[in-house]
Amino acid sequence: MAFRGLVAMCNLLLGEFNVLKNRYLHVDWKEDTAYWGKKSLFARLETAKVNVKTQNNIITLYKVFGKEKIFGRGDVVSVLLITARPATDLIKKMQA
Repeated sequence: MAFRGLVAMCNLLLGEFNVLKNRYLHVDWKEDTAYWGKKSLFARLETAKVNVKTQNNIITLYKVFGKEKIFGRGDVVSVLLITARPATDLIKKMQA
């Protein structure tokens, strides 16, 4: 509310007409390279403390979904043909 008042005051003082609506406000998003760095998925998996089977499952998920698609436990179950509990554990390991 205070921001709208500020815009109204700027409009009055500067003789402008700026409309403040959500559909006109845009946020420019940039990927945080400090967190991900320049390392590839395979380089990060080599340094991770997970077994080979888990690494293969993560690579399979990466090949199916890529970096842009969001997936859940049901998707992991259907792709890897495992039950829900190991899929949950795999997702937890991937988040850590």
